[in-house]
Amino acid sequence: MASFSTFFHGQMTGLEITCLQSFLDYGHEVDVYAYGDCGSPGHFKMLDASLIIPADRLFFYKAGFGAGSPSGFANYFRYKMLEQLDTIWIDSDVVCLSSEWPISSSHLLASWEDSDHINCAVLQLPRHAASLCRAEAERLGEDIGWGQSGPFLLTRLLKELNLTSHVFPPAVFYPIHYREWYKPLMPEFLGEVIERCENSPAIHLWHSMMKYSNFDNSLLPDDECFFGQLVLRHGTAGYFRPCDKQEYRVRLAASHKMRLPE
Repeated sequence: MASFSTFFHGQMTGLEITCLQSFLDYGHEVDVYAYGDCGSPGHFKMLDASLIIPADRLFFYKAGFGAGSPSGFANYFRYKMLEQLDTIWIDSDVVCLSSEWPISSSHLLASWEDSDHINCAVLQLPRHAASLCRAEAERLGEDIGWGQSGPFLLTRLLKELNLTSHVFPPAVFYPIHYREWYKPLMPEFLGEVIERCENSPAIHLWHSMMKYSNFDNSLLPDDECFFGQLVLRHGTAGYFRPCDKQEYRVRLAASHKMRLPE
């Protein structure tokens, strides 16, 4: 069993609830930090995010990919949290697939998302590394773009600290690349996703790509796709908006054909 923490702002949908429920169902502990009510189920352990950072520090991306998203703030929040607490950060769109998680003697738990960047959707850092990341995120401030205080910052600093040898390959936490975000949601890729996740303790579902592609993730997923089967396994179907299978497939197919950001 491991202890995890996350930050959430807004109103939870079935996607986030399924992801967080998956950790609980595998016997892990999860603390969810938020500013006020975010529509979480009553059995989730909710904590005041002001314990980490005052609410008046919350900010959102101003333009470009992710405009209006608090993800830049969440980057700063995770570094500040990891500087203070002995926990593993998870984004709220990460699904747990196992009760067994890697244990790192270096207190570094992270995975490359591809050959270029270390992602921070699943992250544990040594305190000194977390402090450096937090300080750099503060220096960058609020007028930043997508990824600037996240994977770009994290990858650069872990390289400077000579810690990249401790970082896991993409298959551990990112078996499905963000350019393939639609595959866990489409029945025709069920076998491929199962095979690629066979040795992964978690999978990142890339909610930001769903939003960018105008896909409504509040829709009940097809029960013949990978994520749909996870919804059945964790008993969270009631948190989604009912949707005809054919409508779901048509809307998803239209979304994943959009040109992705470079």
